[in-house]
Amino acid sequence: NAEYMGDIKKNYRKLSLRWHPDKNPNCEPCMERFREITAAYETLGDADKRRIYDQTSGGQYEAIPSTAATLTAENFHRLVTLSNEVWVIQVYSDTDGSCRHFAPIWE
Repeated sequence: NAEYMGDIKKNYRKLSLRWHPDKNPNCEPCMERFREITAAYETLGDADKRRIYDQTSGGQYEAIPSTAATLTAENFHRLVTLSNEVWVIQVYSDTDGSCRHFAPIWE
């Protein structure tokens, strides 16, 4: 992995110097190429971004904003039923082994 990151950094430096706007003034295609190289380096240089890139075959992704709320019999109707929002409801029980397994990844 360190060797891979070294190759990424070395190639980024080489390409960014070649296409840098200061070396190619008034060249819009050069500026666009430099932006692409920088975006690629930011993705490949970050393990999480690279993993997502690999999983989506290079597709874009957008995280869905979320918040957690504790639902009770008293607030369910007001918060969920009367809401225009989309809700994903996760049920947790201390006595269910499956819930204990998945609890660390829940909000």
